[in-house]
Amino acid sequence: MTARDTDEPTRTTELLRRSEAYLTEAQALSRTGSLGWVVATGELFWSPETYCILGYEASVKPSLDGVLKRVHPEDLALVQQTLERVSRDGTSLDVEHRLLMPDGNVKHVHVVARPATDAAGKLEFVGAVMDITERKRAAEALRASEHLARGQLEAVTRTLDALAREADPDKLLEHVMRTIIEQSHAHSVSVWERNDESAVLDLVAVIEDGRFQTRSDALHPAARLPILMQTSPVWSEVLRTGRHAELVDIGNESARMRVGSDPDATWYPIADDADADPAIGLLQKHLAGHGVHAVLAVPMLLAGRVAGIVAVRFELQRNFGQEEIDLNRALAQQAMLAVHLMRLSRQSRLAAVMAERNRVARDIHDTLAQGLTGVVVQLEAAADAAAGGLATEAEAHIGRARDLARESLKEARRSVLALRPQALEQSNLCDALQAMIRKMTSGTTTHASFRVSGEPRALPANWEENLLRMGQELVTNALRHARAKTIDAQIVFAGDTFRFEFRDDGRGFDPAARHDGLGLQGIRERVDDMGGSLTIESAPGAGTAIAIVVHQPSAHPAWSA
Repeated sequence: MTARDTDEPTRTTELLRRSEAYLTEAQALSRTGSLGWVVATGELFWSPETYCILGYEASVKPSLDGVLKRVHPEDLALVQQTLERVSRDGTSLDVEHRLLMPDGNVKHVHVVARPATDAAGKLEFVGAVMDITERKRAAEALRASEHLARGQLEAVTRTLDALAREADPDKLLEHVMRTIIEQSHAHSVSVWERNDESAVLDLVAVIEDGRFQTRSDALHPAARLPILMQTSPVWSEVLRTGRHAELVDIGNESARMRVGSDPDATWYPIADDADADPAIGLLQKHLAGHGVHAVLAVPMLLAGRVAGIVAVRFELQRNFGQEEIDLNRALAQQAMLAVHLMRLSRQSRLAAVMAERNRVARDIHDTLAQGLTGVVVQLEAAADAAAGGLATEAEAHIGRARDLARESLKEARRSVLALRPQALEQSNLCDALQAMIRKMTSGTTTHASFRVSGEPRALPANWEENLLRMGQELVTNALRHARAKTIDAQIVFAGDTFRFEFRDDGRGFDPAARHDGLGLQGIRERVDDMGGSLTIESAPGAGTAIAIVVHQPSAHPAWSA
């Protein structure tokens, strides 16, 4: 025997050892273990990586019971049925399932094996078990990100649509809050604004039982929450860091809350806050009375500071996923934008009212007041002249007083006309209605048409203002509530009759049902003031047709072309 013959088995053994080492390393890097299963005897063979994936020490003898012991209880029936089927039919094994490890962690595995027969013709399987936990987590994270992105896109789209359609900025907050309810499948939602000057959280608006209510008209037992609540460990942390809070078991003695959603986060009893101020206890009873059991409190941030809270309410206890929390945080920022715009709108309206009031006051002072003062002076002079027997001078003073009174009357009429809508000041009613409809529907998907029939005639100024306001209300309702695709408006002049017809193909409604809004009520009151008649034809899903008929006074001339 030569030295070469002696070295050959050694080299073969070394190559085999290195190959096994490479295979073991490759399996560890790819998190893929190999396995063998002899069906008749139940024998199992595991590679080191399979031991690692299943969480067993290398000294443990592989067994089917050991495998099934690691299977997640919710997947156990699936795995057992799969093993029974492949062992009976001799088909390939391919199954994904979860493992529940002794420490509570969950793994996702993919097991594949191909059938074969040994020298004795016995059925056996040779395959691999792959740890796909990271892949599953990545897929779940991707799905969550996609859900968040889609939710944010839909929410932003609806908000922009509301901005384009909604004539009243105050209504934007309602759109955002209804989006929060729809996206979160929530029971209700409330928005609170931080008021440091009064040391309270003020209720801005709430949607309960499907109704949107602002603080001024909400039937709410606790429209103001004391800032004392901020001294609690939860609220002080929320206001300091901007993190969300969870409140559960509302209405029970075990009601508690925590900051964030970490499993190891500390829970604090809500009752501790209720002892601080009765308003918090009243709010808890109010929520419980509405069937609310859990609340997700999401801060609204303004310039990096917590400026308020959006409270998303649920009827069932909830485990909030990160994607749901992120989506609600994004929607809370839209709510903050809406609240800020609402505040600016009110400030702007107040400033406009004050400016107009001052303008009217100056106008009255500079014209009517001075003119009437001149009338009084002339009449006093006429009285003095008459007392002195100067009839000619007295008559002259009375004539000048009469002229001053006529001028003051003209100024009074001019001041009244100056209070009319600017659109009617610059054009006639038909042109103003057409411009209003075109402006409100511009940039939307709604197609609008406007026609005038007959010989146009001017109407009393207050009638024209009423008709323009009613037209604005009808277009707003068609865009905001009915979501109409087409709007058709028509004005008909026929003899002494004036007719305004409005149709849309929107959602429609039941005219006989009770409506909380003031729009239709305002239209009825305006029509009554003009002595006209109002006809409403509508049904859910059938669009809306409205006709306003008034008898036109003959004293008003036709508009010039």
